[in-house]
Amino acid sequence: MTLSCAVSLVLVVATTVVVGQFTNSTVASTTTTTVSSTVSATDGPIDVVLYIESRCPDSSRFIKNHLVPFYRQYPTVIRNLKVVPFGIADCVRNPSTGNINCTCQHHQAECDMNQLMNCVMYYRPQPEHLPMLACIQGRTDILDAASHCISFLSKGEQSELIACAKGPQGAQLHYEAGKRTKQASVNWVPWIEINGKRYKEAEHIFHQEICKRSSLC
Repeated sequence: MTLSCAVSLVLVVATTVVVGQFTNSTVASTTTTTVSSTVSATDGPIDVVLYIESRCPDSSRFIKNHLVPFYRQYPTVIRNLKVVPFGIADCVRNPSTGNINCTCQHHQAECDMNQLMNCVMYYRPQPEHLPMLACIQGRTDILDAASHCISFLSKGEQSELIACAKGPQGAQLHYEAGKRTKQASVNWVPWIEINGKRYKEAEHIFHQEICKRSSLC
């Protein structure tokens, strides 16, 4: 049975992030933003924020079938693309130890790869990091992701990303992604915001939703 990436699922696993350990969810939307048919296109590029989780099949389909093909065809239409790998997880910082405790919908591997994604975005510039994120998305675990998605980098760069993903820096980046996700009231992934507003329709007709707002495509 294929699991939906939605809040109603309670398949979560608690993990704790400390130095030298890994740490690192998503759910059916109850709100839908209706896109007006009178949207007018502008000459300017578009801002997009994409909330995902690393092992969510819906996130994987969107990135590989919609986002990456669009970006390749129209590399200048999206001015700012912000990817937020977290989903429907929960993270809490222990005030005594500083450790970050998380619960993740798709188990430990999702937390690990969420952290790796956040580290990739921290160390690699946009749009260079987009192909790496697309590669990591949906992988089995962090070892699988690392061997397929960052092996082209130098040994030093690979080590830097893995150390980040396994350590407190990755935990902190994941924690910050969680705060942004909660602020957006995300309850389903992929959750797509275009110019600051969420459009559920963009999950399936991303090309149309972007191009009705930009005359650049």
